[in-house]
Amino acid sequence: MLKKPSFLLALIIFLTAFSVSAVEVSVYADFLYQPSGSDWTEFDGFIENESYIDCLKIQTSSSKSYYLSYQTYNEGKTYFYPAVTSIENDYAGLAGRRIQKLKINVVDKSTGKNITEKIVVMYRVKTGGRWLAWASSAALDWRYFVQRKYGLTGVIDKADVANNYAGLDDGSFITGIEIRIFEENEIITSLGESGTTKFFDVPYINQANTYPTGCESVSAVMTLQYYGLDITVDEFIDSYLEKGSVDSFDPDECFGGDPRSSTGMGCYAPVIERAVNSINKCMKLKAETLCGKSLNDLCKEYVDNDIPVIVWATVGMETPRNGKKLSYNGKTIQWIAPEHCLVLVGYTEHHYIFNDPLNKKYTYYLRNNAEIAYYGLGAQAVVVTPTGEVNHSFDDWVIDIGATCTTAGIKSRRCNECDFSETQAIEPYHNYNTEYTVDKQPTHFEEGCKSRHCINCDEITDVMVIPKTIPNGEDLVNLSKELLMLSDNLLFDYAADGKIDLLDLIRLKRYIAGENVTIG
Repeated sequence: MLKKPSFLLALIIFLTAFSVSAVEVSVYADFLYQPSGSDWTEFDGFIENESYIDCLKIQTSSSKSYYLSYQTYNEGKTYFYPAVTSIENDYAGLAGRRIQKLKINVVDKSTGKNITEKIVVMYRVKTGGRWLAWASSAALDWRYFVQRKYGLTGVIDKADVANNYAGLDDGSFITGIEIRIFEENEIITSLGESGTTKFFDVPYINQANTYPTGCESVSAVMTLQYYGLDITVDEFIDSYLEKGSVDSFDPDECFGGDPRSSTGMGCYAPVIERAVNSINKCMKLKAETLCGKSLNDLCKEYVDNDIPVIVWATVGMETPRNGKKLSYNGKTIQWIAPEHCLVLVGYTEHHYIFNDPLNKKYTYYLRNNAEIAYYGLGAQAVVVTPTGEVNHSFDDWVIDIGATCTTAGIKSRRCNECDFSETQAIEPYHNYNTEYTVDKQPTHFEEGCKSRHCINCDEITDVMVIPKTIPNGEDLVNLSKELLMLSDNLLFDYAADGKIDLLDLIRLKRYIAGENVTIG
């Protein structure tokens, strides 16, 4: 048998002998198992996916007022082997014969009688690729209490204390074991802060008639609509929800069957997370799967901040039970019934408040019942929050009020994915003609100009210069005659012979063209 270091063991014995109750003491016990032909291997109370477990040893402190009496049912036998105790150097099982069932009782040292309260041992086994319900020799109310207090996920076997054991009667071999030991003083009712009430408004959708098994989709859409997303349950189911066969599916991978059918099954948190994160809408939302958080913690972290939480529990918060076995891709999956999905929107001292798709808006459930149902479904939830990214798909701008030359107008456009719209001012503007108007004709001596005129007022724009005209030979002759008639001086009589000849005309043409020519 493997032993802890002597100093640590002595410290553990001292602490456990004088410590106050109401703690988990699994860490103070030694757990060992033996595969066929191998040495003893120590584990911390949890072992999984071992193909061969034929012997089991549990050792508890001799300072305790109780001990564990445990026994196994092994391969090839038709009965349990005689029980051994956790305070003797012995073990349950038989080398070479795999364990099929496990039974553990808590015994009072002073009386030799089984203890059914305060000392609670919860244990379960994995067989056929799935974890079975939690077994225990404690009374049922104590089993549910430690489940709520310590957050044990999974279904609790409701068999009476005398006949309770972990394992199946079909000859399946155990491939995993989990053992938890708790010392408690009393059963404490789950309560919130005294006198505190908190809830907030989340849109409500009832699934009863249209989506008889679509609680997950309905809860998701209630949450999405809370953030203003324009989406219907039908759109969510048809465009985003992964769906598979009702007879063979993994609820972590897809919805089993059709949410609109009474024969549909359901799905778990990862499926809803992926569906929400695949939605390509204007407002980008992020979904995240949460595992193992208590309902009270979900209230503190999210509900207190007006963030709804999609949670998995049971219909009417019934006690969870093992439903049908699902076979998918070579593995066996245990369906928990009656599975349900709701939106956590508030709480009181005694209740959690839900938008229940099968009941009504603001449905109150006792904290104890809700916690048992929630842990039975694996303590899984999905929280959805905005990322801050917005990507609207707008239609074209529509002019609501036209602008004039002196007054502003207004234009608007609407997103074709949601109800969001935006408006913009249209600055005053002139409506200019596309064609130019000649404002001043050019001459041989002066430039002209042209511009575009506003059709509503006298404003002009895009003023352009029109170059001086270049005279041809006839124009030059006529122009020279004009100049001669207008002036007593023959300004362009280069030869000073009292007449205009060809050289004078050339000189005049250069002058008109803008060259630096001295005249007169």
